[in-house]
Amino acid sequence: MQELKENKTITAGKSGKPFQYGIRIAIVLVILFGISVLYEYLTMTPEKLFSENFQAFELNEAGDTTASALKESYKKGNIEAVIREFDTLKSPEPLDYILAGNAFLGTHQPAKAIQVFLAFLENPEARKTRSFDEDAEYYLAFSYLGNREPGKALPLFEKIYADPYHRYNKNVSAWFLRKLKRSLSAQ
Repeated sequence: MQELKENKTITAGKSGKPFQYGIRIAIVLVILFGISVLYEYLTMTPEKLFSENFQAFELNEAGDTTASALKESYKKGNIEAVIREFDTLKSPEPLDYILAGNAFLGTHQPAKAIQVFLAFLENPEARKTRSFDEDAEYYLAFSYLGNREPGKALPLFEKIYADPYHRYNKNVSAWFLRKLKRSLSAQ
């Protein structure tokens, strides 16, 4: 009888060990995940934020029948031709500014992209339809990031994040803003 009681306690002790090992493994995995997230957060730079989050403007042609050499060059991915075409335009259309700004971002010329997006946003004639204002704000913010000016990008991204109806609201998360603020404090 005594042997039976001892045998039961030994068996009960053995069945708990796999559970304890599982808990230990889970704790180690959570700690490793936490360390990797903390490392990503602490080593965030404007350049890294730009490269991880920037997506070039997608040309939506639904219902658009206008054709231009600049637009055709952008569709074909000929970025240099987009820049050349834009430089020859006397009075660019709103879409031309967006495509040219993105072309400058695509050729790692964020300072020129900033000039293009600001020229659009500050030109009442170009903004008459307001159909590309949100695009210009979003890509101007990325231009500032690419130009290592996160302090100028932050208010634009905060504005986009605060407006649930902004076209790019879903692209700007609270985590993205935290990382952007962290990159500001690291400079």
